[in-house]
Amino acid sequence: MLDNKIVCCAATADAGAPLQKVMDDPKIGDTPGWPAFLLRASAVESPLQSAPIRAEQAIWSTVKRGKTARRALREVEFVAYISRRPIILGNGLMQVFSVPQTRRLMVLLSSLATLLSFFVSAAYAANIGTVVPVLGTVADLIYDSARNLVYLANASRNEVDIYSVGERRLVGSIATGTLPSSLALSPDLTTLYVASAGSNTINTINLNSRQRGNDYNIGSRPDAVAVGNDGKVVILGTGGLQRLDTTTGSVSPVPVSPPPTPPNGLQNIPPVFINTSAFASLVTTASGNLIIGRSLPNAGGGAANRLFVYEVASGVVLRSRNVTGVASILSASSDGSRFMAGPLLFDTQTLTILGRTGNVLNAASGGSAFSVDGNSVYASFNNGAACCAQTPINPLNPNNPQNPATPGVTIPGGGGFPGGGIFPGAPGAAQSQQTAAVLQILRSSSLTPQLGLRLSEQITSKIIASPDGQNLFATSTSGLMVIPIGQLNNVPILDVSSTNVVLSRDMCNRTIATATVQIRNIGGGRMTFAASVNSTSPTVTTPVILSQRSGIAPATLTISFDPRTVAVRGTSQYVVVLVSPEAVNIEPAILVNFNFRDVSDRGTIVPVNGLGVDMQMDSGRQRLYIANYTLGQVEVFSLESQTFLSPIRVGNRPLSMVMVNPSTLVVANFGSENFSVVDLDAMQEVDQISMGPIPLSTIVPLFPRYIAASSNAILFSVSPLPAAGVLPGNGQIWQLSLLTRSAFPRLDLGVGATNAIGGRNVLTAAADGSGILIADAGITQNANLRLYDPISDTFPILRFAAVPQFRGVAAAGSDGSSYVVENAVFNSVLGSQGFLASAAGLPIGQAASANAFGVAVANNLAVRVQSGTPQSLQRFNLATFQQDIQVSLPEQVMDITPAQSGANAALGAAPRQWPPRVTALEIGVNNQTQILPHGVIFDGNNNVYLLSWSGLTVVSLAQTGGRAPSFQASGVVNTSTHNRQISPGSLISILGSNLADAASAPGIPLPRLLGGVCVTANEMAIPLINTSPTQIDAQLPPELATTRVTLTVRSQRLGLVSPGVSIPVSLSSPGAFSLDVNGVKTAAIIHGADFALVTPDYPAERDETLILYAAGLGPVDPGVAAGEAASADPFSVTRESIQVTIGGHPYPVLWSGLAPGMVGIYQINLYVPGDRTEGDDLPVVITAGGAASATDDAPLTAVH
Repeated sequence: MLDNKIVCCAATADAGAPLQKVMDDPKIGDTPGWPAFLLRASAVESPLQSAPIRAEQAIWSTVKRGKTARRALREVEFVAYISRRPIILGNGLMQVFSVPQTRRLMVLLSSLATLLSFFVSAAYAANIGTVVPVLGTVADLIYDSARNLVYLANASRNEVDIYSVGERRLVGSIATGTLPSSLALSPDLTTLYVASAGSNTINTINLNSRQRGNDYNIGSRPDAVAVGNDGKVVILGTGGLQRLDTTTGSVSPVPVSPPPTPPNGLQNIPPVFINTSAFASLVTTASGNLIIGRSLPNAGGGAANRLFVYEVASGVVLRSRNVTGVASILSASSDGSRFMAGPLLFDTQTLTILGRTGNVLNAASGGSAFSVDGNSVYASFNNGAACCAQTPINPLNPNNPQNPATPGVTIPGGGGFPGGGIFPGAPGAAQSQQTAAVLQILRSSSLTPQLGLRLSEQITSKIIASPDGQNLFATSTSGLMVIPIGQLNNVPILDVSSTNVVLSRDMCNRTIATATVQIRNIGGGRMTFAASVNSTSPTVTTPVILSQRSGIAPATLTISFDPRTVAVRGTSQYVVVLVSPEAVNIEPAILVNFNFRDVSDRGTIVPVNGLGVDMQMDSGRQRLYIANYTLGQVEVFSLESQTFLSPIRVGNRPLSMVMVNPSTLVVANFGSENFSVVDLDAMQEVDQISMGPIPLSTIVPLFPRYIAASSNAILFSVSPLPAAGVLPGNGQIWQLSLLTRSAFPRLDLGVGATNAIGGRNVLTAAADGSGILIADAGITQNANLRLYDPISDTFPILRFAAVPQFRGVAAAGSDGSSYVVENAVFNSVLGSQGFLASAAGLPIGQAASANAFGVAVANNLAVRVQSGTPQSLQRFNLATFQQDIQVSLPEQVMDITPAQSGANAALGAAPRQWPPRVTALEIGVNNQTQILPHGVIFDGNNNVYLLSWSGLTVVSLAQTGGRAPSFQASGVVNTSTHNRQISPGSLISILGSNLADAASAPGIPLPRLLGGVCVTANEMAIPLINTSPTQIDAQLPPELATTRVTLTVRSQRLGLVSPGVSIPVSLSSPGAFSLDVNGVKTAAIIHGADFALVTPDYPAERDETLILYAAGLGPVDPGVAAGEAASADPFSVTRESIQVTIGGHPYPVLWSGLAPGMVGIYQINLYVPGDRTEGDDLPVVITAGGAASATDDAPLTAVH
């Protein structure tokens, strides 16, 4: 039975090897009761039908039988592994941890995480790296470059396992003390030091003989061990930081240099520290001159972590700081200038944070390593959930295990989170094909993501790089993962030429809009791909059209958008998701912005990859600078060429900027504790200034948010890092000095006012440096206003709760004489002056809205973005508060509203995908809208620049020449009859003023834009025949409903729109066309024999066939599209009954339908009867569907 079970479940060598190793292990095979355990495992039914194992019940029952929790966990581990049954964790597990002789909590949790990893669903795609299953828990690993071996500290088996890189397999093991948790190599690579935490010993292993040597009992638990270039062994554990003399076996404490004196307002930290927790770590730099460590002085949740730098040459700790929540996952750059602690990048000299790749509080496990050249960081962090531990790369790709699930989003392929969907058409993937984690390649200077690689397992605690840069070795949920990082040029990597596409159409042009994106393989090998459109609703068909759904790279993907069904003005966002079964990276998604606008909407849209969050005008150089939050750079927009220049790389998550002098731009990096100093002449970052000497603030790091400069001081706000979607805690105001290259907190915010501000805060300064306004609010959103006076260097004015419902809108007048916060206007001493009123002054009806989505001030003029659909831009005179202009905007300005990102659009609203939800939750607050403080720039010369959904919108407020088109309902007539009775498909004439330039349609099909204008019927452009300043001839579309229609003349050339005019539309509006013959209104009737016009000189006669040309006879079969000529094969025949009388006498109708080769003109073939009425002035009357043409002033004809 046991043999059958092994054959059943060990289908591959990898699956069977761990079990065989157990059977061959004398330490396990001879254990009493072990065969019974294997017998129980063999009796399990099919893995797909087995009940899950409750971990706490199984372990507890075994403990009560006299086993340790360690033995119990191993039994459960093997039952789950052999039977592939899932593990369920419950609260009862904590009972097990309280039992004496239980091994360390860290190892227990790691083992359970290993079990869980076999059953977590993940994305199906290509992965990079090879998983080497290791029986037990790998707590640490180290690479031996001399022997090309990796040593693994196996904490659950009390041994060091040996992996041969060349042979790609485990080649042996060496016994150690109890619970080996950390490894270190001697500088000559002959000795391996093992910290055995369970036996309080440091074990030595001779690597030449692979024999265990001396065991040094240090009298306390060693959690981490490291060796510098002097060969001395440094230990961190419950005894603190110690140094072991391997000659005498003595242990001595390491001296700690006193920490630097902090600036006024900051707390000091103790000069000594003792680690009382199991979570400690040490890492040695490549040169061996420094050892960086992390310890936890006080056990318990929320305790501060101590980071420190130990200098090998002097044997002392040079510097240290306390930081809350940093995981014991360390790595250091080759030159030792930087190191990673959890997801944070630190500067070794100052211990300031240079960047972060996620939320420090959520990175429970993972690993990081620096590239050999120091230019990149490889990092992967997770917390067992699908989001938040590490900021996801390519966050619009749902096939990404780092992405949080977005409510209401349908994922192509039908997959779910974590991991997303399945490649269309692919079979169910095996475990090795599943994507469970992502290894990000980050820019080492700022941790800006560059590439994300798919991994089949999560990394648990450590990554190391081989000295040649070819391989990464990492602890993973199954043991060891080998990642050939040096071979990226040889594996498929999917890339695109652009991740942001803008397709724009207006009311006058509803033709298909297209754009092309190049799909590239920037790696090697053959790469196929599939493309699909991510929908915000499973029941709605998106209007995005793809030229191909699959292909082989390189390829050109054409993205098209059909605007004919679009009714919402502004920008609608969709995502084209790319997947490849061969690509090893997280594929970039393409954001498709479809902009539908009216001709009166002002502004040019310039797409921007990434998320712009702040702007700064450089009038002297005619440039606009945009802080790109997600790409870690400053975009440079040329005002002269209206194009983007090369970007400037800065720090992590740039949030705000200020020009402190004509040549220097200072950037506040919200993802770090520093500022980037940019030389605007050299167009590059030239310096970074950190936030003061360590220790910084308290144990909770503070990050810079908004910065402003006065004539005396540069001030900025700081706040702690909030949880996703939560308002930051209270912050402070700090000061930056370029002269001393330092930053420090202000002692107070005025006499008797402590330095504390609300989590939502904004700083804005007058252009002449005369003052800085600080607006801050807490949960209540009632903003306090403070004014900094550079002359007295203090805050003389405070207005409590001066602005309700503060969302971040603030601006300062050029000379400091006025400040605007939301809609409220204040003078130079923050006295209330009034409000910027909302208005509904656009030609097309729009309700006034009290919400401002941005404001800017220049030259005593203020511009305000008013919410609505569409949004509009108002300009006010601040002296009179009178609005002098209001224009509608082509697309929505950028705001941070997490509830909108990626979720189902509200009724009548446009779908929104940007910023991605994870970024919106990082910057914004759940269920609130946050306005970018400097998302609007007004240059005072009628030019306004706005950060918008697609990137940047440039708007001119200059007055346009000419007048808007104008006409009345009485001026809309039937072209044939000149009366107001019209029907679908009719030819109409619009009579008015300032209508259009003179022009005629060049041919058929008829154009919808002619003479610089279009005419819309219910906002759909209709075919035009002739245009002039006073008359437009057009055709109503046949598909119009027979109720009422709103006609509007839109001047595309002038950007002006007439008011809409509502007119009635009936099923039919018959009437005969006429000509002026010698002053007589003559019906358009021709002889069937020679096609000559019927006149008194050539009258109709008995028994001949006549052809009458008419309009408004109603629908035809088959139908003909608007503006198209009727066909002769087949003919389009009228549906309604047609009657014709001439001189009051009915004429037989032989045929009626649309005249072939003509647009909107009907033809009626008549037979002249014998009992006709004769005369030269007989009125012609047509009846269609019960409606008759006018008898008064009817056109005349001659019949003899």
